[in-house]
Amino acid sequence: MGKHQCHAICDFFGSFGFFVQFVLAVLSFSALIVKRNQENPRRPMKVFQYDVAKNGLGACTVHFMNIFIAMQVMQLEGS
Repeated sequence: MGKHQCHAICDFFGSFGFFVQFVLAVLSFSALIVKRNQENPRRPMKVFQYDVAKNGLGACTVHFMNIFIAMQVMQLEGS
């Protein structure tokens, strides 16, 4: 990946992109908190923490795979 391509990618992920990602993360975590508060009987906090970690790891994995695929597609279209 050339220097020009890196700057194009970095420009693509501007402050608005980071804001959208932050909002999505807050909404996802809030949904887990609401779900925990409404379940009866409640799972132990340790199990809830494992679920949150599992969801976060899965979301990060899919996110970075999407970025990788987008970069590959962009590279193929540029060739």
